[in-house]
Amino acid sequence: MRDAYGFPVTVLRPFNTYGRKRDTHFVVEKIVVQMLTADQVLLGDSSPVRDLLYVDDHVDAYLTCLRNERALGQVYNFCTGRGVRIEELVQKLRDITEFTGEVIWNTVPRRPLDIDVLIGSYTKAHKALGWTPRVSLEDGLVRTVEYWRAQLGRGERPSKVLSPM
Repeated sequence: MRDAYGFPVTVLRPFNTYGRKRDTHFVVEKIVVQMLTADQVLLGDSSPVRDLLYVDDHVDAYLTCLRNERALGQVYNFCTGRGVRIEELVQKLRDITEFTGEVIWNTVPRRPLDIDVLIGSYTKAHKALGWTPRVSLEDGLVRTVEYWRAQLGRGERPSKVLSPM
């Protein structure tokens, strides 16, 4: 598109984003809401490793590209460069939420074509645009738990129906 029509295109590849405010279909939000509302957490495979990007950093990545003409025609990864195993993520969230219930693994089949380890590098975005993730995994998880705790404490429910992942 860019070369053929002169269309100003930038390709952004954000990695697994978390910290959503409505949708609990994604791994972090699904785990948090289950831990805050149930005695059991139903999950799939514990072994995948993911590079988790907090939503504020995801939005900042888009804004960084929109503000910088050097981004035109380029492809950038937006991630943290740090992987976390799903099992470790669950333990971190268990500690933050003080969840004492049971985590039941392998309640749903593994997704077809799922990748075991997905960790990116944001080196190009950092060098060209000065972008770097600002929110650590630990801080982002605390923010996410606090948000959902407040929402659920007010009787609000997520817009998506919870299902095992």
